[in-house]
Amino acid sequence: MMSYLHTGKEEYLQTAKRVAHYFMANIPDDGVIPIDFRQPAEPKLEDDTAAAIAACGLIEIAKAAGKHEKDLYLQAALKLLKTLDRFRSDWTKDCDCILKNGSAAYLTNKHHHSIIYGDYYFMEAAFKLKGNDLYLW
Repeated sequence: MMSYLHTGKEEYLQTAKRVAHYFMANIPDDGVIPIDFRQPAEPKLEDDTAAAIAACGLIEIAKAAGKHEKDLYLQAALKLLKTLDRFRSDWTKDCDCILKNGSAAYLTNKHHHSIIYGDYYFMEAAFKLKGNDLYLW
């Protein structure tokens, strides 16, 4: 999506939409994003960071999409963000992160931990929804 924003080339927007449709088609009913859409059922590994990043991208696609498809991307982003907010965030003063279940790579031994850029994209998505985002990229 960023390539489209920087160049205005329609093929980049269409590519972003194709990737978004694949992602949206694989969002589980509970809205919790797995670390790999093709991972085995057990262990169930999650990636809150991927959900936050995807939500940001979906919001950007919604801004560029026509009026007939805008809501498709926006609703998917909202589903991801609501799931993160309700079930995967720690808003207490005892925690120095927001998102709890980030994962950097499927084949590593460490999963379900905070990742700073997960928190960044979660907040960026919230600012985008409010219309207060500052596009730094």
